[in-house]
Amino acid sequence: REKTQEASEVHCRNMDRNNNYYNNKFTVSRPRVYHKMNSSRWGTREYRNNSENTEKQLTGMLQKMNIEKYSFPTKIGDQEGPTIQIEKLENFDLQDVNKWIEKFQSIQKLANLGEEGAREYLTFLTDEKFHPFLEEGNTVQEKLKRLKESVYNQSLLQRTMRKLDNLHVGKFESIKGYNEEIQKTVKTINLCLKKSENLTKREVEEKFIKGLSGWMREEMNRLAHLEFDKRINAIELMEASRNKNREE
Repeated sequence: REKTQEASEVHCRNMDRNNNYYNNKFTVSRPRVYHKMNSSRWGTREYRNNSENTEKQLTGMLQKMNIEKYSFPTKIGDQEGPTIQIEKLENFDLQDVNKWIEKFQSIQKLANLGEEGAREYLTFLTDEKFHPFLEEGNTVQEKLKRLKESVYNQSLLQRTMRKLDNLHVGKFESIKGYNEEIQKTVKTINLCLKKSENLTKREVEEKFIKGLSGWMREEMNRLAHLEFDKRINAIELMEASRNKNREE
């Protein structure tokens, strides 16, 4: 019994050492984000914003990985075409519904599904929460139109407009990330609006500039003779240089 007890104690001590080793080895640490705004008051708040954005992106990526995917062989004339892969439509917060609809239309045409086959696959490839909207149309095109209208509605428009109003460069690691989110958000807003009511290029540029830091706005004005995208590229290079100098 004494030998058994002693062996048990030794085993427990070894387990503690192993646990401490792995805990120390795999401790997750968040990298310090050096922010472009030339003021120390931004440090903690922007670090938290960047960390939260990264966590949301990783969560979204993991959720998208779990969405089922299906492949359709296609034909172009008498020749075999490429295989097109499409995800099951489950979550419009994670998936671009407009792109999904365009891909489904390509599959219907290139995989020769026909009207009846396309209707069946449309039901199969969408989550149950979308089915009531699909029942309202007769043809596949009508069903897809209702699906699009059910997603890009007034509720989404209001939420996305509020999101656009609250966007600023401090929430992102770079002006590039900020610009990509602005463009993505504007695209969603315009899908909710009639074409005649879409946000204009000038309105988008004004919103973009409003969300920049002080020195970035100054540079945008100084580089006003360049095209808008070229101004953004120039500031991106300046930003990288400033961050590199700060790290050194």
